[in-house]
Amino acid sequence: MRGLKRNQKTLYYQLYQNNVPIYETDLDGNIVTDPITGEPLLTGETKVGYSAPVEFRANVSANRGESSSDPFGIDLLYDKTMVSCDMDLPIDELSVLFVDKKPEFDADGNLANTADYKIVKVGKSLNSALYAIKKITEGNANG
Repeated sequence: MRGLKRNQKTLYYQLYQNNVPIYETDLDGNIVTDPITGEPLLTGETKVGYSAPVEFRANVSANRGESSSDPFGIDLLYDKTMVSCDMDLPIDELSVLFVDKKPEFDADGNLANTADYKIVKVGKSLNSALYAIKKITEGNANG
């Protein structure tokens, strides 16, 4: 399961950090405040907050097709597998990845795009870690 360095590509991961509250906005996108307290009005919903992207290298398989080997079983839905020999990677099932695209930042240094893959399952062995990853489709956070 060990990968050659020449087969590895540069990827970026983001770790789950917290849930960020979503505030009510007006038609122009400005946050609406309570006229009495001056506090922003919460919608009661949250979105997932991630840490800044961190670069690492790993071997990513081609798209998953039918194969005689299913290391994660046949019921798990995933698109690709990723293998890393770095056993100290903090990646878990709550992490997201930039695989087919790179993180882009705006003029203020804020992340301008979102990750394109999420971790579905992690399998660690003695010398390597195997990750099942699934493409995140636009408009669907569950992929």
